[in-house]
Amino acid sequence: MSLFLYYCGFAVFSTLWSASPVATLGKALEILTACLIVLKSMSGRDPLFRLKRLFNWYLLILGTLVAIGFAVAYVAARRDIRRHKLDVAAFESLFLWMVLGGLVGARLLYVALNFDLYSDPIDILKVWEGGLVSYGGLLGGATAAWLYIRRKRLAFWLYADRLAPFIFLGWAFGRLGDFISGQLVGVPSGLPWAVQTAGDLPRHPVQVYAALLLFSLFLIVRGLQRYVAQRQLKLPHGFMALAALSFYGIYRFLIEFLRDYPNSEYLFEYRTFSQGVSLGLLVLALAGLWWKYRRQARPRWGA
Repeated sequence: MSLFLYYCGFAVFSTLWSASPVATLGKALEILTACLIVLKSMSGRDPLFRLKRLFNWYLLILGTLVAIGFAVAYVAARRDIRRHKLDVAAFESLFLWMVLGGLVGARLLYVALNFDLYSDPIDILKVWEGGLVSYGGLLGGATAAWLYIRRKRLAFWLYADRLAPFIFLGWAFGRLGDFISGQLVGVPSGLPWAVQTAGDLPRHPVQVYAALLLFSLFLIVRGLQRYVAQRQLKLPHGFMALAALSFYGIYRFLIEFLRDYPNSEYLFEYRTFSQGVSLGLLVLALAGLWWKYRRQARPRWGA
């Protein structure tokens, strides 16, 4: 009930105050609150009033950092959308659909890969027991974005180019949440910075590696965007989004070598599947870049 009141308060706050900074903060808080509502349904507790109970504290930490990632990505992307004179109102709705589509897609892919665990369909809704796959989130978010943009008759690749780096930015916060909550462990390691938890071997802090790499990808794509803008290089719409997808495919393929699945009997299958999808994304992105390059005249320098 308290989170419902928070959501109403933030909605009224952002509606009454139309000034840019305040409105942006209000919308960011709406996104954050929506994520906390999801978190409450996952843990069965009100994370703002029952912290002392520490029920599923790892989900609380993970969900909070994921929510912060959503909020940071939203605020940064909204500023970029406004700077490039795109439809801010359309972006706000688009972002919400991407978040919802990502959550649904991440869950559905996990269920599809572990279908034998869900003899009771009700168990599919029990996300607090774990089970999200980032590839599904990527596919679900992209599908939701495409459907919304198609319905609104907007330019899909134009928005994809602008939003691509900020997805990496928000994702980096989620990986930090994985580290704090002990999700997505790395392979055993004897390096000085290996992390050891009670009753376990020292392991690579693969979540920290992933967060740093995702943040690096954010900086790389943003740097490319600024370079193209400063040099006035004419590139086809979708170039940045496809380049970002290719970077992600390379990153995910490499990081899988350091990920471990200690509670699974199917380490080889999981790793092979993940790296196979990574290579598939890389090939798809490179093919898309080549296709767009061929459709448009060779990039030229503007006057």
